[in-house]
Amino acid sequence: MTRARLVSAVTLPAEYESLTFARKVVERALVSLGWGDDEAARIVLASAEAVCNAIEHGSERDADVELELWAENSTAWVQVSDHGRNGSATPSILPTSPPDAEEHRGRGLVIMSRLSEDLDIERNNGGGTTVLLRFSADEDLEAPAAEVA
Repeated sequence: MTRARLVSAVTLPAEYESLTFARKVVERALVSLGWGDDEAARIVLASAEAVCNAIEHGSERDADVELELWAENSTAWVQVSDHGRNGSATPSILPTSPPDAEEHRGRGLVIMSRLSEDLDIERNNGGGTTVLLRFSADEDLEAPAAEVA
């Protein structure tokens, strides 16, 4: 990401109510950069899954989750970081297929990996996890409508 620029960065309370705001932040930033509706929806969904996992699996009560969106030309990166939760493990192997239909959980990493070109999950030195997703545009981007910070 050496030439990429930070488009948006927010710190969210680690509460499910933050998901709506996280989705809006990513969507508005992508639209301002000229990403199409379908591409933006793909990134919004994968980003929301990353934020949801950070809230549910990687955060103690009253903690925060960081969400950043970086972009250059027709590539965007979404980074979601949490501060960790006692007893929570960072996945070392990504699932290759969703769980059985009877299972009610376990689809987030599959969704993120299928919607992004790259998915990287790292354990932070001070505890917590950082998820980095990379997306490429399928078509030429239009000129940006406005800059979002």
